[in-house]
Amino acid sequence: VGRSQSWLTLALAPPYIVRPALLIGFIGIAVVAGWPLSAVTAAYALVAAMWLTAIAQYALQKRSLVKVLPRGPRQYRLKFWVLVSLPVLLMEGFTLVMMNMDVLLLDLFVEPDQIGIYYATARTISLIAFVHFAVAAAVMPRFATSYANGDNAAIQQLLRQSRMWTLLPSLAGAVALIALGKPLLWLFGSEFTAGYSLMYILVLGLLARAAVGPTQGLLVVTGRQNLAATVLSGAVVANIVLNLTLIPKFGLAGAAWATSIAYGLEAIALYVIARRTFVAGSDDPARKGAHVSSSR
Repeated sequence: VGRSQSWLTLALAPPYIVRPALLIGFIGIAVVAGWPLSAVTAAYALVAAMWLTAIAQYALQKRSLVKVLPRGPRQYRLKFWVLVSLPVLLMEGFTLVMMNMDVLLLDLFVEPDQIGIYYATARTISLIAFVHFAVAAAVMPRFATSYANGDNAAIQQLLRQSRMWTLLPSLAGAVALIALGKPLLWLFGSEFTAGYSLMYILVLGLLARAAVGPTQGLLVVTGRQNLAATVLSGAVVANIVLNLTLIPKFGLAGAAWATSIAYGLEAIALYVIARRTFVAGSDDPARKGAHVSSSR
């Protein structure tokens, strides 16, 4: 809801800034109060931080909505929203699978210390994905507005711009992280620098994803969440098959290549779909926009 109104601070600050800060603060308070520094203490602190953040965000969001949306008759479309939200829920699950499947399958073939090296390397280089997340959060409401207005030209222009906004900073971030890769990995321990070469492989998939920009989000906000979920599910299947094929032969490098290739396949599929839908003129946003307006 916050993103739909372009309230990005209200939408993103609580879960990504306030909640982690509260978690650290609650753990510190608990330890000072005599609780042991353990996983149980951290779990209680996490639950408290999540509830407090959720309640505060809900209250602030409700207060903001009252100012921009007048009260009116209520109408519930449970079946419609379930059908819309289920593919989005599946996409969230598929995204988690894509992010962690390589680590899970490595457990079948390599020693735990090698998994630790891979995990630290993958998470370090994946910092450039924050660019993709930030751009998507900023432009998705504008995509939705242009689609509702039937403005296909605006969609095309914004898609081109958002791709550049995603790719160029991601390239800069990739260069910086690779340049600083060994010192960053050394912070985890000197043995973790053995994973430095994996950065060159993993960054290829992340840059392929950055090159298509927030295309997945564009499909979701224009009513094509089923198609977006299908593409992502296909990428997950490819990721699993590639990991099972490449890890036994190439170890950590096989997992890195499997992940990058899966991201690349997803990026190609999204690019082709977006081009056929919004650039080649195979769809009619004006008609869709009129439908959206009338459904309100």
